[in-house]
Amino acid sequence: MRRGDSRRRVLRAAGRLFSRQGFAATSIGEIASKAQASPSSIYWHFRGGKDAILLEVLREAAVSFIERIVGTVRQAETPEQKADALLCEVQQQLERSPDTIRLIMQMALERAGHDASVRRCIQDVFRNYRAAIAAELRTTRPDRDPESLDRVAAIILATLQGLFLQWQLDPDAVDLDAIFGQLRDDVRLQLAARQALADG
Repeated sequence: MRRGDSRRRVLRAAGRLFSRQGFAATSIGEIASKAQASPSSIYWHFRGGKDAILLEVLREAAVSFIERIVGTVRQAETPEQKADALLCEVQQQLERSPDTIRLIMQMALERAGHDASVRRCIQDVFRNYRAAIAAELRTTRPDRDPESLDRVAAIILATLQGLFLQWQLDPDAVDLDAIFGQLRDDVRLQLAARQALADG
């Protein structure tokens, strides 16, 4: 098995274990077992042990989420298509990566108050995610003040976190398809109304 493959297996296994049972309750031995790797190989890849693994899992998750959002939205052409693509991609991220999102939220509560490096990493995750959303919003509303779009991005991110939490706690009562469908309809109506005003 190549070194890169071993490292990837460790990150995947650690991410699943951290999100399901918490950072403190997860041992290097469990990560090694789940990744089919030896504990010594884990320390060879991640000299800082469990802390270094956690930071890398969080960083990789953030980069992956942002790249998918940017890639998806940039393929769209009109403001309506871009808004639709953004909402579709965000919904897919919630559904495709619940373990990773749960991990980020868990670590924000469990570790960020006690570990400055984890706090900085999670701050970067949220800042970069907000910045990516704000950048894509600017492509649909270049006339808007950048600070106001940054605030809109923060509201979008907060709404998504709240939706995710509700969906995790009570999946039978939270229909993500219906909610995101409503969001897409509302955005289309707002964009149409703005266009009508601009056309005069």
